[in-house]
Amino acid sequence: MNAGLPPANAAARALLKKLRALAERGIDGERSAAQRKLAKLLQRFDFSGPEPAEPADLFHGSFRPAAKARWVYTFGRDEPDVANAVKWALEAATTIPCRHRNGDLLAEATATTARRLTAIAEQIAQSFRALLGRFDAVNGMTLDDRCAFVMGLYDGMMGQARDAGQRLPRLVGRAKKPKGRRNAVNPASAVHLHPYTVALGLGRQIRFSAPLEQLTAELEAATRTLLAPAGPG
Repeated sequence: MNAGLPPANAAARALLKKLRALAERGIDGERSAAQRKLAKLLQRFDFSGPEPAEPADLFHGSFRPAAKARWVYTFGRDEPDVANAVKWALEAATTIPCRHRNGDLLAEATATTARRLTAIAEQIAQSFRALLGRFDAVNGMTLDDRCAFVMGLYDGMMGQARDAGQRLPRLVGRAKKPKGRRNAVNPASAVHLHPYTVALGLGRQIRFSAPLEQLTAELEAATRTLLAPAGPG
């Protein structure tokens, strides 16, 4: 134990994992920034104690298929990205065939398994909706940024983080400044933390049933560093 340091709490341990991931797989300046923050974090808390028990995986246990397709969940027409993420996650984690029909998600599963899938779909969908609502409110983000964020949530949830050096979804250029405002600042003109990277840790927490309040609070903290202040044009 490091004498004089307080024991690491759950928030500090979560931040430790996030910074280590960025230090290993970050792009551009993410790695060096994460390494500096990681060194400071290790000077503030004692991480030598045992980690708290890992919460249960959403997909723990067995799932039974059936010939009959049963209703699992209903999505709005304006959320195909959420609907597809839920469908792909259920199929990948349980091997239960699923399909969309008129806004409903159906699964070829027994009645008991279908009820479990409904609970899982609700957990994933609500988490994606809450996080996307906050992400969409960040001024300057583009559709490509949003797609990268959704991909990061899904990959993190399914444990499919891209290897170091593997190309991430590209960040497209931002809109031009309005005419007549030479000194206008585009707050997203200096993104220095990739939306995909931000979403990875959040996706993993979705799989382990992190509360919505915790997820949205972490996203808000991340978006404060997601956009670097831009200089005058």
